[in-house]
Amino acid sequence: MNINALFEQMERLAPEQLEALQAFINGRPYKREGRPPTPAERDEVLRAIVNALKDAPEPDENTGLERLRQAGLLDD
Repeated sequence: MNINALFEQMERLAPEQLEALQAFINGRPYKREGRPPTPAERDEVLRAIVNALKDAPEPDENTGLERLRQAGLLDD
């Protein structure tokens, strides 16, 4: 999975969706225990992100990342 592409897609999420994802991630056992996630826990978080993206609005060419890219402030 391309993490940069995932972050770009996550920009489509509404603030409420991002807050819900943050609450979900913070509630995972590995976060509470202060340890790295197991592969299964990592996959669970990735599934939650993908499911949130399914409900996200269509991409907007005027996103913050796109504006930074157009201004030449981001490398592709």
